[in-house]
Amino acid sequence: MAEEQPKELESAPRPREIIRLLQCPICYKLITEPVILPCGYQCCRLCQSPQLCPFCRQIHTSSSQIDKTLWMVKTCFEQEMDRLRAASSRVSMCAEVGVQDTIIHKSYWHGKLLAMWDLAKDGSLRLDNDIIYIERSPTPDD
Repeated sequence: MAEEQPKELESAPRPREIIRLLQCPICYKLITEPVILPCGYQCCRLCQSPQLCPFCRQIHTSSSQIDKTLWMVKTCFEQEMDRLRAASSRVSMCAEVGVQDTIIHKSYWHGKLLAMWDLAKDGSLRLDNDIIYIERSPTPDD
């Protein structure tokens, strides 16, 4: 009998992990103007402290640089999310979405990945949160 592989070794990416890579660890929103701090951490340009890293607390003597690679990845991902949203609008599906440890619950029409994308976009999804996603009949309350 074959031994089951641990979930951590599965090759298929999980939607939450993808969204987490594109979130600012300070404001929790999708990262905008991503910068790489001299110590290697990343955040939004507007979230960065002028001289002190909010993660490692190191004082920076040099300036941070725009992370062009992350910016391009996020831009490409945004375009894919727009295509996915357009395609899902033609499908009759609905789900109840809630964020762990918070009171946010809403009906959602576009699938789990887009639900996470939208929650991260408005900062409702903290890095350590996952979402509760329950598919239901396609007649949302709100």
